[in-house]
Amino acid sequence: MSPKTPSSIIATLLILGGTVFALLGGLHAIYTLLDERNPQRLAPVDPSVAHAMANSSVRLSRGCTDMLRAWIGFYFSHSLGVMLTGALGIWAGSRIKTFPAGIMPVLALQASIVRSPQGRKADIKL
Repeated sequence: MSPKTPSSIIATLLILGGTVFALLGGLHAIYTLLDERNPQRLAPVDPSVAHAMANSSVRLSRGCTDMLRAWIGFYFSHSLGVMLTGALGIWAGSRIKTFPAGIMPVLALQASIVRSPQGRKADIKL
């Protein structure tokens, strides 16, 4: 495999990884929207935490929204970001033969998003 002719394995892995990201992001978005009225899937286990969040306003909104609504909005926006990452992987995998030069930054982006911070913690000496 040379940089001019990317492998079909790269395309398959990009499409597979993008599909997983898109499906899980979509499921997360559905759960978030279902929890908007009656939080029970992505809600805190302790009901007192949810009650405290519902009764605490966000300072930036000057009392127009509470922490629970902000939390749900935060979840939904990140669900959309995960779905966009998945779509980017699927697009990159499907276009790898026609536009290989532009795929390499996408591969780097995918790898940086997927890379776990757990590996770096092992190197830190406290």
